[in-house]
Amino acid sequence: MNLKTSAKRRGLFVASVLCAVALAFAQGTASAATGDGRHQSIGKAGAHGLAQAPASFPLKNVGAAGYCLDDPNFNTANGTQLDLWTCNGGANQQWSANGTTSGVTLQVGGKCMDTKEGSTARLTPVVLFGCNGSGSQQWTIEPNGNIYKNGSANQCLFPNEQGSSYQGAPIVLSDCTDSAIDKWQMS
Repeated sequence: MNLKTSAKRRGLFVASVLCAVALAFAQGTASAATGDGRHQSIGKAGAHGLAQAPASFPLKNVGAAGYCLDDPNFNTANGTQLDLWTCNGGANQQWSANGTTSGVTLQVGGKCMDTKEGSTARLTPVVLFGCNGSGSQQWTIEPNGNIYKNGSANQCLFPNEQGSSYQGAPIVLSDCTDSAIDKWQMS
């Protein structure tokens, strides 16, 4: 792909993310308790003093119906590895996006999606880290649903190294494919 085509795709992506964020804001956000004790919902001014972003959306895995990208137990400590969990509308599954032509920063609970030690290597854990504007926190969401790490050799968000979809499956970087397991929907 040439640079002009790549720039156009980024521009279209940024426009679609901003539309999705605006739509999420217009519709409001939901926060529901799961009752399982593991994933707590925290509303606009939650028990942990965290404020939910006004425009947010879940990232649903296409290949694992009913599962979302999740911050386990709403643990906002640096290095917390993300996982798949049953979509429940909790604040720990409500992502926001800030986009530029060089990439998108995805946030939950005031922390940014990153990779362990900023690595772009295959099977690197996808973690939360304090937002710092670094390139390691820049992602691209393709129109086909792949979310890949900028600067990587085509490494996408993937549920564990085998691409298995189960509750609690850790999220890692792995080779982008055409399968549904490494595709995500903002909805």
